[in-house]
Amino acid sequence: MTTFLILITYTWILQSSENRHVNRDIFLMMVNKGCVPNENTYTILVGGLAFEEEETDIAADLLKELCGKEVLSQSTVERLCMQFNFKELIATEFSQLVCP
Repeated sequence: MTTFLILITYTWILQSSENRHVNRDIFLMMVNKGCVPNENTYTILVGGLAFEEEETDIAADLLKELCGKEVLSQSTVERLCMQFNFKELIATEFSQLVCP
């Protein structure tokens, strides 16, 4: 199976799971097997954390870290900021750069 198909499979499993602990384990398994996450994979992880009220700050921190590593496009960051209201959660200097 090609690396791309493996990535799609892991990403699909992440998207299908509603359990953040399972998602974390799947993500770690994926990385440990040498599969490099893509923008869609990271978006699913941030979104999954953001849907859980007690994890919203963690989701915002992860989004900020991913932006620092430039693994997400600006349009994806803007969409996540709008969808999960991260503008108030992310540091002011960051929100001025990417959040509408």
